[in-house]
Amino acid sequence: MTPALEHALVELVRLRLPALFLIVDSRFHVLEANHHTRALLGEKVVGSDLRTFLTNFQSQLSPEELLSWVNASRQLHFQTFTGLVQSVECKLFAHREGFVLIGGVDQREQELLRAELLSSNRELSNRRRELQKALNELAHLNELKDRFLAMAAHDLRHPIQTVRLISEMALIESERPMEECLQDFQEICEANRLMGQVVDSFLSLAVLQSGSLRLDLESTCLAQLVEETFRLVKHAAARKEITLRCQVLRDPGRLSLDSAKVKQVLLNLVTNAIEHGPAGQEVLVRLDYQEDQVSLQVIDQGSGISPELQTNLFEAFVCGPSGKTAGERSSGLGLYIANLLVDAHGGKLSITSQPGQGSIFTIILPQAA
Repeated sequence: MTPALEHALVELVRLRLPALFLIVDSRFHVLEANHHTRALLGEKVVGSDLRTFLTNFQSQLSPEELLSWVNASRQLHFQTFTGLVQSVECKLFAHREGFVLIGGVDQREQELLRAELLSSNRELSNRRRELQKALNELAHLNELKDRFLAMAAHDLRHPIQTVRLISEMALIESERPMEECLQDFQEICEANRLMGQVVDSFLSLAVLQSGSLRLDLESTCLAQLVEETFRLVKHAAARKEITLRCQVLRDPGRLSLDSAKVKQVLLNLVTNAIEHGPAGQEVLVRLDYQEDQVSLQVIDQGSGISPELQTNLFEAFVCGPSGKTAGERSSGLGLYIANLLVDAHGGKLSITSQPGQGSIFTIILPQAA
């Protein structure tokens, strides 16, 4: 190396050129480095062993090997101060008792690295969104679980206590009048009915939220399904002297439905209509179809539902208005489950109501369901 070239190279050390420039001695210690090198490898590069910055060779790199690189190009992989690996095309020149290393960034490698980083960032963002979604869902399920347990404890405590107290009283007072005993039996039956309703609602909710709901489709006559529903609630209606009536405007014939699940929806809507309806009135179920849609409407003459309550009426653990006319209780799951079951059939459940004017719950089902 000529003195002129040596001087020029030494001057390059002091320039802020976007190139790697190091002077190392025969023991690989860095004597000088330009601004770009210090920015890339860190300010502590001067005085350090060059091999500590290389991700390949490391201690295997010997002076003899380094001498074999003189005036030849090599690609070296440097560990930058950020922890990332930077590939650099380097060339060595003999300099006094050591070497001068000059290198430039491999543009192709840089582009590949940039593309890989962008891809990794996109994947990381997607994973972060998925994780956040999963965390939100987990938090929601945990909240539902807590409400589930609280609701179960609350709704089951009273009927269980009722059965226990009546049973204890029957054992103590064995000679009570028959009329009082019959009344006690009715209370036990009602408590048993309420507990069964709570358990059935929670079991249905568990199935629906697990995603394991399966529809057992069969040819179904909706008018017949309405009559079967009426038979299940006739005693509850009779106690309040409520008339149950089915009106068929246009008979859609038979549809492919899960009759048990559609009956579950009808049972919930008709039971609600009875509970919210005043004594001596009527609950009407109207069946009709137009073009490719079938509609079932459950119409009551109760106290109605305000627009504010209608907003979240089909969500879990949301109870309707406290307008039940015989002190009936609700788990806040019936309409939520009904809505999910209708949705599983490709249909829609909606409500039309005004305070003081009763309510109309409408089930829309595709005729090809």
